[in-house]
Amino acid sequence: MAIDTPKPDSATPSRPTLHTIAQLAGVSHQTVSNVLNAPERVAPNTREKVLAVVERLNYRPNSVARSLALRSTRLISLRVGDGMDEQVEMGPLITAQHRGKVTGYIDDGVAESAELVVDGRGCRVAGCENGYFLGGTLFDRVTSGMRIYRDEIFGPVLCIVRVPDFASALRLVDDNEYGNGTSIFTRDGHVAREFAHRVQVGMIGINVPIPVPMAFHSFGGWKKSLMGDHHAHGSEAVRFYTRQKAVTQRWLADTAGTGAQFAMPTS
Repeated sequence: MAIDTPKPDSATPSRPTLHTIAQLAGVSHQTVSNVLNAPERVAPNTREKVLAVVERLNYRPNSVARSLALRSTRLISLRVGDGMDEQVEMGPLITAQHRGKVTGYIDDGVAESAELVVDGRGCRVAGCENGYFLGGTLFDRVTSGMRIYRDEIFGPVLCIVRVPDFASALRLVDDNEYGNGTSIFTRDGHVAREFAHRVQVGMIGINVPIPVPMAFHSFGGWKKSLMGDHHAHGSEAVRFYTRQKAVTQRWLADTAGTGAQFAMPTS
């Protein structure tokens, strides 16, 4: 989710324009627009050249989602392909049926008026034309009532929901029926502590994007993200596979003359 902040006032220095970016990158205005709005239409070399200028100028679009997409250029230039290729960052989905299910969610997001910032449905991999590939996809202005927000998609689809403040963000997470993992990015230690203490989720990251701890710690979700009573790994896994046995013993240095004792031991 993204917490909206007020727009800068007129005293703020002017932002770089698309025309400036096009001139410095040596491409057309339309090419820059395509990189920002439909990067899958642009050749990788051209796209990287434009993005380099964008980063150099610290260009930030008004849209929170587009700004995030540009700051994390890995979403746009994500290397999708054969999972056996060591240079590939993301392989195909598991089946044609699952790819159809995920693209169906993207279709639903568009139909429900979410803003599709990066569309991965056009992803094609040379030499693997029959593969079940899908590129990274980013939606902005998603609401909690939309299907792409309510369901766990299990595909490369990221949704941005805008909220006005911290309390609304916390309430948005807690109102969801799932509670697997959540993260907060902040420089404020008080906000981080309040979030970790109050949020109703099993795994929490603070300035960490994927809040899954090392396997020697128990981890897992809450609410509908957990099946059963125990989490995975760590001490919780030991409890799942074992039964506890308590042995109470007392050894006295000298028992002569003490006689029989039937009181509960206290030391």
